[in-house]
Amino acid sequence: MAATSSPGAGNAGVYRYTFDGTSWAYANDAYANGGLYIGSSLRLRDGLLAIGDNGTSKPRLHTASTQPTWPLLATLASPSGPVGAPVDVSQDRIAVAALNGDGFVDIGALRLGPGSDCAAGDECASGFCVDGVCCNKACDAGACDACSAATGASADGACTLLTGTVCDDGDACTQTDACQAGVCKGGAATPCSDGNACTSDACDPATGCVFVPVADETTCDDGNACNSGDRCVAGACQPVS
Repeated sequence: MAATSSPGAGNAGVYRYTFDGTSWAYANDAYANGGLYIGSSLRLRDGLLAIGDNGTSKPRLHTASTQPTWPLLATLASPSGPVGAPVDVSQDRIAVAALNGDGFVDIGALRLGPGSDCAAGDECASGFCVDGVCCNKACDAGACDACSAATGASADGACTLLTGTVCDDGDACTQTDACQAGVCKGGAATPCSDGNACTSDACDPATGCVFVPVADETTCDDGNACNSGDRCVAGACQPVS
């Protein structure tokens, strides 16, 4: 992977190229039309691209992630004065030089880009750490979405709505629940039958099958041909004679 720039008049920007082992090929723009001198200096390391300005037209430093779409993470300014030339960059720190005025180097903290390994949301530029990677959004559909390739996302850092994944819709009266486009949908109804004529069978979404005794003296059949006049008593079929 390589990055190059075209600062100056016209479409100033930074462009990404990939190497297939034989030749380099243009992939896409990392950041374009941000000012005449965007791309005056570059640093690429550890999944982050620092894009410098020459300190005159727009004295800022821009940072982008080396994900396939090169999302812009932040535009950084310094309280010390105009900055623009990155001195060095690592996964979470950047040293930036001033190009005008008093000479100085600021060192600032960077949050991680989408797809970077993380343990908490405050490590990520997006504020969201999901499935162990920085995610482009909250990705809070439970079992029905994912943000890492290992858990079913289209790519690390890209929240993906899942279909077909086993889930629990919270309804005890459905079974074989599965995700459909990020939503957990209940499958077939849970069968509730105890085979007892002296109970009324039902299903409570919170608890599942419920078997309530029918009124006493309701006629029933205890299955014994030697008995007659069977009646329900406290949910059980009892012979009368």
